[in-house]
Amino acid sequence: MMSKKDMKGIKLYVANPYGTKVLMVKDCRLYHKYYLELTKAKSGVPGYADGVTHQLETEDEMLILIGWFKPWKVSTLAHECSHAAFRICGRIGIDLEFDNNEAHAYLLSDMMDRFLGVK
Repeated sequence: MMSKKDMKGIKLYVANPYGTKVLMVKDCRLYHKYYLELTKAKSGVPGYADGVTHQLETEDEMLILIGWFKPWKVSTLAHECSHAAFRICGRIGIDLEFDNNEAHAYLLSDMMDRFLGVK
């Protein structure tokens, strides 16, 4: 279980109306700890630089973990949020095309606003 101190390094986004939860973690050690706890894995996550995204899924639910680490470049967060938005769209059956990408765009901008504290 995460301590209250650990929870300060985590922000939750719920992708409405789809219900998918996306957790953004800003500390790589905390990300590693949370990943191991959620997956019950015995070994750690593979190497990563300043950002990483993992999808954890059961038959009924999908949770996406985004790691956003120093130097906290906004471009890195956008990159990782884009991965999350693609995964959410794919899971719910939206085939993204050049003329059918509004769901992805709305998810991406909404996630960025949440994680950057705009909302």
